[in-house]
Amino acid sequence: MRKLTSVSVVVSAALTAGMVAAAPASAGGYRCSSSTRELDTPQYDGPWPDNWRVTTTLCAKRSKGRVYAYARVRWDGPNGALGGGFTNDAYFLVRIRAAGKVKASKRFHGIESRWDHSDSNGNYNGSYRTGTVSWKGRTAAVAAGSLNLEWADDGKGFRSTSFTSSPRV
Repeated sequence: MRKLTSVSVVVSAALTAGMVAAAPASAGGYRCSSSTRELDTPQYDGPWPDNWRVTTTLCAKRSKGRVYAYARVRWDGPNGALGGGFTNDAYFLVRIRAAGKVKASKRFHGIESRWDHSDSNGNYNGSYRTGTVSWKGRTAAVAAGSLNLEWADDGKGFRSTSFTSSPRV
């Protein structure tokens, strides 16, 4: 009986640890989801790696009848061999969606000034946290978002890349 109890405790601890690890990331009552996308630099077709690995965490919380949402964006871009000036403009769009409809949204252009600037080693890596969007409502809602880039020299205007929405709040 003692062996069975030990096994039960170990299995129970393992399951509990797994559940904790699978829970959404949160900070200050926010419920968050992260997702990653690979973006190609469209104006470059040479021998150097030119992809951007973009990870976005979308977060939402409900407090006193309001929903609050924001995004944290991190990217690992190409090295300095490609030069700079990748985009003409950029913004991150944060939306609060409820019942399949956009209830509030805001464009955050602050990401553009960071996107095209390399570090002292010529690497285009960076991060940006948007401001917070809010909406007064009782319906279950999520934070949704997209990175919108107007790549330089490709003539196709803004290209939008969406990321996984936050859990419902």
